[in-house]
Amino acid sequence: MAVIGHYSSEMTATALAIYDRSGIPLINSSSTSDELSSFDSIAFYRLTTLDLVNARHLIEMLAVHFSERAAVKVAIIYNHNSSYSKSCYQATVGNLERYSAQFTCLTPYPSLSADYYQVREYLGEIDRQQVDIVIIIADGGVEPNSLNNIGAIINRQNCWIVGSATLYQENVLHWLDEQNAESISQIMACVPWHWQSPTNGCQSKNITARKFCQLGTHLWGKGNLTWRSATAFDSASIVIDTLVRYQQRNNGVALQTSAALLEQMDLAFKKGKQVVKGVTGQIKFDRSNGDRLDPPAEIVRVQYDPDRQKWQWTCDPQLLPK
Repeated sequence: MAVIGHYSSEMTATALAIYDRSGIPLINSSSTSDELSSFDSIAFYRLTTLDLVNARHLIEMLAVHFSERAAVKVAIIYNHNSSYSKSCYQATVGNLERYSAQFTCLTPYPSLSADYYQVREYLGEIDRQQVDIVIIIADGGVEPNSLNNIGAIINRQNCWIVGSATLYQENVLHWLDEQNAESISQIMACVPWHWQSPTNGCQSKNITARKFCQLGTHLWGKGNLTWRSATAFDSASIVIDTLVRYQQRNNGVALQTSAALLEQMDLAFKKGKQVVKGVTGQIKFDRSNGDRLDPPAEIVRVQYDPDRQKWQWTCDPQLLPK
């Protein structure tokens, strides 16, 4: 009836034409590339936050924190082989240009997926230039070296490490544990949702989010719900909401085909501008391209929990510009 996917922007871009031809709704929970906004597709609905939005929040946060300094040195490392990584890189550069008097950018390094010894040369240049901020834009696992090289990059004790949503992963915490790190510089990322969110978290006024966190804690333990869990849940909710509403309006008769479901979703969410309250907040879609309108964003940082004796990603709403 519908597909929730795909994880990477590259896979989504490739598969979307197939769903269009087949009349199957594609509800996407994790592909953030701005390139997908230009696709002319009736089948596409995107729950997660676009690169343009994430990059704006991230750079605004840095601008506020470093507001009393001039010529803050920034290095950007990304993977030019990934459409997602390139999209996020372009969005990041565009936002940095708004603060050109404040930030000075080194020549970016576009080969995060390269051999570690090649990446190490650029890390040496970061040290020589005494860079203040390193921005990591890893792909979503399209090329395994990218994720492996993050471990070498975050071991920089003298600068901030910030990144896109792909930096938010358990491996970062494991690397810190292996290094027996006790004090580190800031490691932060911008993500669509976090279970500690004051707006849509476990103690927020969002009832759906609170119930979601309760169930997730019961199933997997406190703090083990990621933003991908939340957006996937909301993606399923969009489909279920359409099925239930149709059945209620038609005396219990259920939708039988994916094409009929797609038609009802288009009538409700694009043409009818219907709004659903999800785990990640109010969900509504752009009529022209299926992107989410007013998508959420949270700044998260790595912090050591002495009680649990482990590193964890925590939500820090004070870092999110108002």
